[in-house]
Amino acid sequence: MIFIYTVQPGDRAADLNYVSTGSLSLGATGALKAVSGVGVSLTLPGLVDAGTLGTLKDFKIDTTTPAAPASGGFTSPLSTSANIVMSWANSTDTPNNFRYHNVKLCAANDCSTSCIGLTTDLASPVTPAGINGSTYYGCVQGEDLAGNVTAWVPSVGTVKPTIESFLSKRGLSIAS
Repeated sequence: MIFIYTVQPGDRAADLNYVSTGSLSLGATGALKAVSGVGVSLTLPGLVDAGTLGTLKDFKIDTTTPAAPASGGFTSPLSTSANIVMSWANSTDTPNNFRYHNVKLCAANDCSTSCIGLTTDLASPVTPAGINGSTYYGCVQGEDLAGNVTAWVPSVGTVKPTIESFLSKRGLSIAS
């Protein structure tokens, strides 16, 4: 016999199995017979018996996205370094199912305009590198082991790395 089931949004199983030995049903008018015409039992083997769905393969089903990260921001709107410290409230997911956060810097809070520095990290904070004089929103999204991702969440404010050279801090320049 071949059974087909289409995984739907909201389905989740740490190790796919049927619910009980009586999980097969044909309804009031159905019948299942062998080629010889003899009726076939609909009783499935015990849930942990050899040869059952749960013992043959390790099927994991996860269609649920993690909870989105929140409250992203920077320690200051200005940075004297290209490496900018960004923090947020971490995403959450079922135990042992969260993979990491994707983090990038973007010119707009849509998290898709002129983005740089895509990096991944398990938890806040991270230190992505920006470009001197540019203004950025920090954008973060959560991702679980099944590859389900949250929407990108922009930071509350922006940051602008402004890096002065050693000479300019002292009022000096290099003559050409």
